[in-house]
Amino acid sequence: MIDRRTSLARSPRALAGATLRLRSIGGSFRLRHGHKLPGAGALLLLAWLPGTWVQAAPEVCGAPSLQASSESAVLLWQDCATGVWTVTATAGGSQVPIAHSGAITGSQGVTTVVRRLLEANDVVDVSGSTDIDFQLNVFGSWYDAFDFSYPDGAEACVDLTSTGAQLLVGPGRTPVTTPFSLLTLGACGASDFSCGAPSYNASTDAGTFLWQDCDSGQWSLRIAGGGHQTYATNSGAVVADQSFLSVSPVSLEANDGLDTSDPSRIDYDLIVGGVYQDGLNFRLAGGSSACLDTGNGDANVFVGPGRSAVGAPFDLLTLGECGGGSNPPDDPPTDPTPTGQYPYLTDAQSGDRVTTSLPSDIDDVPFPRLSTGDTKGYGTAQQFSKYDVVHLKGFSFGYLDDVQAINPEVKGFRFFCPLEYQGWPESNACYQGSGMPFGGTGPASQGCNMYAGHWLYAPGSRLRSWVSAGATTLQVDDASGFTAGRYVVIYDGGPGAFNNAEHVRVQSVNRSNNTLTLASRGYKSTAVSHAAGSIVAEHVLGNGEAQNPLNWAYNLSTASPRDASGRTLGEVMAAWLAENYDLGERGNVTGARIDGILFDSDFHFLEQSGHNKQPDVNNDLVLDNGIAADGTNLWGEGVERFYRLLRQRLPNVIITGGVTEARGYDSLNGTQLEGFPKSGNFNSAVPDYRDLDGKLSAYLVNMHHRGMGPRYTELSSKMPTLAYPNQADVWPTSNAPFRFSFGLALMNDGYFSQENWNTDDAWYDEYAVDVVPGSSTFGQAIASNPSNESAIRRHKGWMGYPLGPSYRVYDEASFAPERNLLSGGSFDSALGDWSGRNVSVYRDTSPGDFLDGSGALHISRHNSFTASKSGAQVVGPSVRLTAGREYTLAFAAKSSEPRTLQAAVGWQTVQKMEVPDAWVRRVVTFRATGTGSYDIRFEVGRENTEVWIDSVYVFEGNANVFRRDFDNAVVVVNATPTRRTVALGETLRRIRGTGQDSINNGASLNQVTIDPYDAAILIRP
Repeated sequence: MIDRRTSLARSPRALAGATLRLRSIGGSFRLRHGHKLPGAGALLLLAWLPGTWVQAAPEVCGAPSLQASSESAVLLWQDCATGVWTVTATAGGSQVPIAHSGAITGSQGVTTVVRRLLEANDVVDVSGSTDIDFQLNVFGSWYDAFDFSYPDGAEACVDLTSTGAQLLVGPGRTPVTTPFSLLTLGACGASDFSCGAPSYNASTDAGTFLWQDCDSGQWSLRIAGGGHQTYATNSGAVVADQSFLSVSPVSLEANDGLDTSDPSRIDYDLIVGGVYQDGLNFRLAGGSSACLDTGNGDANVFVGPGRSAVGAPFDLLTLGECGGGSNPPDDPPTDPTPTGQYPYLTDAQSGDRVTTSLPSDIDDVPFPRLSTGDTKGYGTAQQFSKYDVVHLKGFSFGYLDDVQAINPEVKGFRFFCPLEYQGWPESNACYQGSGMPFGGTGPASQGCNMYAGHWLYAPGSRLRSWVSAGATTLQVDDASGFTAGRYVVIYDGGPGAFNNAEHVRVQSVNRSNNTLTLASRGYKSTAVSHAAGSIVAEHVLGNGEAQNPLNWAYNLSTASPRDASGRTLGEVMAAWLAENYDLGERGNVTGARIDGILFDSDFHFLEQSGHNKQPDVNNDLVLDNGIAADGTNLWGEGVERFYRLLRQRLPNVIITGGVTEARGYDSLNGTQLEGFPKSGNFNSAVPDYRDLDGKLSAYLVNMHHRGMGPRYTELSSKMPTLAYPNQADVWPTSNAPFRFSFGLALMNDGYFSQENWNTDDAWYDEYAVDVVPGSSTFGQAIASNPSNESAIRRHKGWMGYPLGPSYRVYDEASFAPERNLLSGGSFDSALGDWSGRNVSVYRDTSPGDFLDGSGALHISRHNSFTASKSGAQVVGPSVRLTAGREYTLAFAAKSSEPRTLQAAVGWQTVQKMEVPDAWVRRVVTFRATGTGSYDIRFEVGRENTEVWIDSVYVFEGNANVFRRDFDNAVVVVNATPTRRTVALGETLRRIRGTGQDSINNGASLNQVTIDPYDAAILIRP
């Protein structure tokens, strides 16, 4: 893992983008990367070596020769035609993995990052937007690489932080010192200081600006919001070797902090965002030197009239390292991950696989990141103005307009269900507030008409005899598949033809006589006569209003018939949504800004959607559940195609799935894990966490294995709590279900929502806390005020940013390798007791196809396709379990394509685990219900891919206690069925609550006891 809060000595940020004056050639010049470079020989590349200037390679464009089997190095070059840069790491034949780590820091946002030949343990992290942190793990003769670019004219600096690493530049493989400037093609160095104010616009230029007035000598420090929608706390200090002559605040508010109690030190905490700026002016004593440290990990300070980008801490006059009496503030906290973590239990990830990123700051918001979730009720516009994201249907865009008028930073997402028609309650059938309109049936889906073939039907039957346009009794070959009260389609021309289609409602079904009695004819269609042999098929219903017979499902599969315009339902829907996603219910332009789309019920497998749908997606009158006989997922492939078509039309809009099972890894920005982390009835107050580990694996995949950025995955809790118990099936006794789901959300970088079906505004004390140093209300939760939520808006990002990924807290002795209950799980020798059922297995020693040791278990595709999850599986050695005791199963896996597999220990536990096409570690915990010996089992049915398994361990004990540290908070989650006490290693404080929960008592503590399935949300004092 790369520590983003690194010191000056390790970070190139201190020097990024500075101008290097090349005195040895009689002048200075700049080369701005991103421009095409001149031909060979037209440019001198100079590198600074200690004590001398040295002429290096004559060019940087063009790929060097790779000597991966004999040379351990990091190579950097630029494509001569496109200006794109490439970083490649080699191991020089080493049989021990070598980690090449470093960072690229820029003055503007990264334009593109393309990862090539990377594995799960490689990191290319662009979460900082202007910076790229990387760690490339290579061995043998293999190499890793990634491409990147910055906007034309931007500045960037490359540094290597791994010990002994060498950077070779250009086709000539010229060794250079790091940090290395892509602007000057020399060492990143500090600029000469010059006085004078810079030119900047606080509404568009975000950052810290520092300058000295040429006449008076007064220094000015300004922090500009740059139009960012989230207000952030910017902390820092100016430390001088003599007392300051004067210090004066500029545009500070009551919640800003400025401490001058030490006459030679200025500490500041300035909350800035939007189009505003805060700052201060100060004067130094004659001959005094001073040091500025931003103290909060800020990449650069822009100094002087030229806005030279300099990393803090630095000396104000030399812009170099602080020295003499200029002592910078204490180092900020570093990632507290303990060094004793076992790799097989380290399933948290810190990198991502984003290859294309949209222009949005939604992944830069401080924590906690809050969404309203699927809006079921409406509070005041003020109440909704304190959320980061609001979900609404089109008929509520006027309300969103009011919210954004109060807080323009609120992002609006259009809620849209691609599975089903939800517009039946609309007062006008052509309104589109709930989605695509349906006012009639026609040969093509356009305007308010829908082609009958674009709906989804159950396997149908045939008419036994001709019926007139007014007949209300139908005799069919088989009436067993029909239900009274549902709608059916009648059409001519054979299965899938949909000629003369009309929709009718069934009043009653007589299965003995195989007759259907109709309530009426020609619903939103024309009643016509139909010949014997015509098709009658029942509409499949969706999920949102599954009991309403008008809640018809669409046929999104690749088998969808084409209408008269030649389009499938997916093509129609993608075109309609791209044109209408930001319009109101009447197709009108509103004042609301719609930043994204949130889907609902976009399941990858139709059977996952429940409600016994019984679909026939290809309309051949045979039940298929959306899966072809050869195993092709007709439904899932159709959903994926819809995603891709929509993304092509909306390249700059956040698009998010709506269920845990949604995929779209190359098209969507993420998904909503609905009901997280509960199983069963999401709205029940009865805890049910039997699929917890599988849901955590889905969270990991969505945050770290999507190609589309920025990442947006939302964890949506729906459980009633003591604070908000309305409509609960049983009366809640605590707020633990909220803290548990909220705490788990904070173990990664997603957003959290509490669905407001049981209240207009489910707002908890943990959402906004005063952590401004020196504040008289420090540690106090900010109470909601429905008429004015400005106080909450100032404090809602109170945790700041994470100091690293989450980690598990466990007793190292209990989970030491020698305590493993399973033998033969390393696959470093023969397979032993591992065998396949309907799959072939063998020990795979190919590079990249094992994670640890020297081999892994390779599982083939199905010998004969099976749609049953357990119809293809691998069975391994048995382990001895004792009833009532807790156990942990840990393993590593990857698949040839992203998929779900099921991990089990006998019949004790079966958990669905999400596995991408790269190595990941997975952890499953369970309590044994029986005593005996039970086989390890991996079920790989339904999805026909290759799978690799490595490093399988079983331990007695439950390792599901998690911790993550933030700038201003520590979150500890107990995801086990027993109470746990966790040593904190520091003194922290509980929140002082508003009376909502007695646990928020403001107490200081250095250890915390947490009930089962609960969490502690703590403050760094």
